[in-house]
Order: sequence, then C-alpha cells, then structure tokens
Amino acid sequence: MTAAEHYRRIRAERPTTPARWALQWARHAAKVDDLSARIEWEPGRDYPLVGTGTVDGIEVRVYDDAEPYEWGDIEPSEQERAELLVIVVGVGLPGEPDLDTIGGVGYFGGDYETEGLSAALEYGFIETARKEIRERAEMAARDIVTLV
Repeated sequence: MTAAEHYRRIRAERPTTPARWALQWARHAAKVDDLSARIEWEPGRDYPLVGTGTVDGIEVRVYDDAEPYEWGDIEPSEQERAELLVIVVGVGLPGEPDLDTIGGVGYFGGDYETEGLSAALEYGFIETARKEIRERAEMAARDIVTLV
C-alpha cells in the first residue's frame, strides 16, 4: 500500500473536522426541515411572545429579545446592526411554563419560525420535552401523581 492510498483510507475512516461539521449541519438541516413540515405556528398573543409552534405535543415558543446583542470582539457593519434579529427560544408542554429557554439567538434574514425551531433542536430542547412526556407517561402508567 502506498502512502497516498494509506492516507486516503485513513481519511475515509476518520473524516476531517470540516467534513464532520458539514455532515452534522446537513443532518441538523434535515431534522429542521422534517419538523418544519409538521409544525403548526400561531402568532403570539402578548408581547414579547412572537409565535408558538406545536409539534408532537411540544410547544416551541419564540419571544422577542429586548436585550441588546453582545457582539463581543466582532466589528459589525451598520447594515448588519440594522438587519440583525434577536429572539429567545423556549420549549414546553402546552399550557405549562417553559422547560428550557435560551436567549440571544441572533440571525440575519430568514424567519423566526425556522430559526426558533433550529435553535430548539440544536440546544436539545425538543429532546428534553420528549423525555418529559415519556417520563410523565411512565408515571401515569404506574399511577404516580405528578405535581406541575
């Protein structure tokens, strides 16, 4: 086996970091597309709630983030400052408070529905809500009273 063949074999077995990131984001985008096709969004009734989407018995809630965005050491242009939208994303069960939230989710263009759903998936909030539903179902099956 030549050195080039050996290198190609190793790269096939252990992809480079950028290749892993590209694959990870492609999988993430596919999950967002799948949930986007099934989620039903309603506009928010009270400020700062922008909208609520329900999928699989889970509510994804998107709020307007009134806090200024922390740019850190980035030097944004005036156009970037003007076009940046910042939201807070929360996930919970219908009629209950948020199980988990994250603020400061900034994006350019796009829509709050897709960005909120993407953030909820990326930070594991959807999985947290699914776990909560499973645990409550198991407790209900065993006749254990849950306090909300």
